[in-house]
Amino acid sequence: MTELLWEIGCEELPATFVAPTLAQIEQLFQDKFTAARLWDKDADDAALRVLGTPRRLVLHAHGLAARQPDETLVVKGPAQNIAFTAEGEPSKAAIGFANKNGVQVGELTVVDGYVQATVKRAGQSAAEIAAELLPKIARELTFPKAMRWGSGKLRFARPIRWILALLDNEVVPFSIEHVATGRKTRGHRFLSPDEVEVPTIDDYFNLMRDKFVLLDPEERRQMIVEQATSLAKREADGDVQINPALLDENVFLTEYPTAVLGSFSTEFLQLPTPVLITAMRKHQRYFPVFAADGSLLPRFVAVRNGGGEYLDTVRAGYEQVLVARFNDAKFFFDLDTTTPLSAKIDGTKNIVFQEKLGTVYEKSLRLSPILRDGGLLTELGAGEAQNVLRAAELSKADLASEMVKELPALQGIVGRDYAGRDGEPETVAAAIAEHYMPKGAGEALPETVAGRLLAIADRVDTLTGYSGIGIFPTGTSDPYALRRAGSGLVALLGVDRSLPALATLFDAAWNAYHTQGIALTETREQAYAYFLTLIGQRLNASLEEKGVRYDVRDAVLAAPITHVFDTQARAVTLGAQADSAGVREAAAALLRIGNILRFAAKEGVEIPATDADPTLFEQDVEGQLWSAYLDTREKYATAADAGDWERALALLGALRPAVDAFFESVMVMGDDTARRANRLAMLSRVRETYNEYAEFDKLVAG
Repeated sequence: MTELLWEIGCEELPATFVAPTLAQIEQLFQDKFTAARLWDKDADDAALRVLGTPRRLVLHAHGLAARQPDETLVVKGPAQNIAFTAEGEPSKAAIGFANKNGVQVGELTVVDGYVQATVKRAGQSAAEIAAELLPKIARELTFPKAMRWGSGKLRFARPIRWILALLDNEVVPFSIEHVATGRKTRGHRFLSPDEVEVPTIDDYFNLMRDKFVLLDPEERRQMIVEQATSLAKREADGDVQINPALLDENVFLTEYPTAVLGSFSTEFLQLPTPVLITAMRKHQRYFPVFAADGSLLPRFVAVRNGGGEYLDTVRAGYEQVLVARFNDAKFFFDLDTTTPLSAKIDGTKNIVFQEKLGTVYEKSLRLSPILRDGGLLTELGAGEAQNVLRAAELSKADLASEMVKELPALQGIVGRDYAGRDGEPETVAAAIAEHYMPKGAGEALPETVAGRLLAIADRVDTLTGYSGIGIFPTGTSDPYALRRAGSGLVALLGVDRSLPALATLFDAAWNAYHTQGIALTETREQAYAYFLTLIGQRLNASLEEKGVRYDVRDAVLAAPITHVFDTQARAVTLGAQADSAGVREAAAALLRIGNILRFAAKEGVEIPATDADPTLFEQDVEGQLWSAYLDTREKYATAADAGDWERALALLGALRPAVDAFFESVMVMGDDTARRANRLAMLSRVRETYNEYAEFDKLVAG
C-alpha cells in the first residue's frame, strides 16, 4: 500500500489556530481521498495522523491505494426523440453525447426513452490524484483571521514558506501560491534553522527530532506537564497549577518546549491572588505555583520554545517582564482602593451596555426589581434578601475600576475582593463574583444562593432586553453572546424546581425596562416569543448533552415551556420510557385524536375552545371518555404540581382504552353539527392535556 507525507511550512501560526486547522486537514483528507477511491479508513493497514506546531502542519497517511480502481459508468443522455430522428438517424445531440463520453454512436443504448452510454474509465494513480487534491485541501482551510501575501490570492492564516510532499518517497509535484513542493523541510527556527533534505518518509520523523522539532502535540503536552511539575516540586516545594487552556496555548506556541522556573518579589503577594494569576496567565502565559496550604508562592513556571541553553538569561527576562506587569497591577490596585467599591457605581454611567438598552448603570438598577417582582426572593428571609439586593447594587461597580479596565477577565473577581475589603458581608461579596457564573457551557454554577439568584436576574435582563429590540442570534452569528447567556440561564434554572416561571421573570424584566423609560421596539408577545425560542434552543442543546434522543427532545420542547426544571424533567422521564408500553399507549391515543382533529380543521369545521357538554352525548362511550378525561386531568394536575412526571406519564397512557372505545363506537364527524362540535371539543381538550407533557406524535417508534 501507498504512504503519503505532506507538510505545509509557514510563518508562526497563532496558537489557537493550530489544533482546529489540523482537524480540518484530517476531515478534508478523509472526505476527498475517500471520494477519490484511494482511501478506506476501515482498512486493516489504514493509518492517519495529523501533527503540528506553530511552524508546520503535517499529514501522514499509510494505506492508500496505489491507484484508483477502473470503473464502468452508465451515463444518461438526451431523450430518444432528441438523440435520433424518426428514421433512426443520430442527431447532433447523440453524436455530441457520444464524443463527450468517448464512445461510438453505435454503442449508445436506449433505456426508458433516454440514451445511455456505458463508459469505462481507467483509474488514475495516487500521485496524480494527490497532486490535484492536496492543494485543494490547502485552499479550503478556513481560519478565524486570514491574510494574503505577495501577489497571490490565497487567504491563509500566515504566509506559506515551503511544502514537503512525498508519496512512497517520491515528490508529489504541485504548487500553492508560487511555492513548489519538494523534499526539503526546515528544523527549529533558532536551534536548527537551515533547510534539510528528506530522503524518505521514515527519515523525516527522525530528522525532525534531530532538528529540535517535536511534531506530536501530545508529546509536547506531556513534556511541559512533567517538566513544570518536577521543577515546581523540586526547586520550590510547590505545586504548579496547570490550566488546560493555558497548557494548550503553550503546546502550540512551541516546537521544542523547555520549562523554566522563575520568581518574583514577595511584596507583590499583597495584591489579590486572582490579579497575580491573571497577569501571569493572560499576559505572559506563565503557570502559577502554590504551596501545600493553597497559598500562592512567589514562583512561576514559563515555557521556552527552545532547549536548555542560557536558562539563567532566559529566566531573568521572564522575571523582568512579569515584574513590569505586577507593578502596573499594583498601581491600579492602589488607585482603586483609595475609594470604596460603592463609589465606583457612578462610573458605570459612562459604560454602555447596549446602545438601545442603556448603560451598565441602568442595567444594575434593573436587577433589584427583577429580583423582587420576578419572585426570586420569596424563599429568603429579610436579611438574606437584603444581601442579594445589595449585591445587585454593587454587581457592576468593578467594571469602572482601573484593574478591570486593564484586566477585563477579572470582572466580578475584583468586585468580590474590593467588597470584602470594604467590609461588605461575605454573601454580598461572593454574589458579585458568582453572578457571572457559569462562564461557559458545562462550567461551574454559583455556590451561593445569592450568587445564583443574581446570575438569573442578570441573564433575564440581558435576554429580555435584546428580545425586546428584536436582536436574536441567527445561524453562526451571535455577536452579543446571547446563546451563552441563554445556556447559562437554562443551567441556573435547571437545578431548582422552586424558581419562578419564565413568564414571571420575563415580565419583571420587561416592566423594569419600561419603568426606566427605555423603549423596547417589539411587542411584549413578540419579544417573549424570541425569548422562549432562544431558551428552547439552549434547552435542546442541554438535553442533547444529557443523552436525550432527538425525537424525545422535539416532542417535549413542542409543549409549552413554562419552567426549565420541569421541561428538563419531562424530557428525561420520557426519554427513559420512550419505548415503554405506557408511552406507546399515550402516543397511539394522541395519534387517533390528532388525525380526526386535523381532518376537521382541513374540512373547515370549527372546533370549540370550550369543555364538552355532557347533555349532548349520544352514546355511553362518550360519557365514559369524558369522565375518564376529567379524572385524568385532575390527577395529572396533581402529579404535575408535585413534579411527579412518571406518574403524569402513566396517567396519560392509561387513558388510551377510553379513547379507543370512543373511536370504535362513535362517528365523530356525524351530520348533527351540535353533537359533532361537542365531540371535537372533547377531543381537543383531551389533546391539550397530552400536549402539556409532550407532543407524543413526534416520537419515533423504537
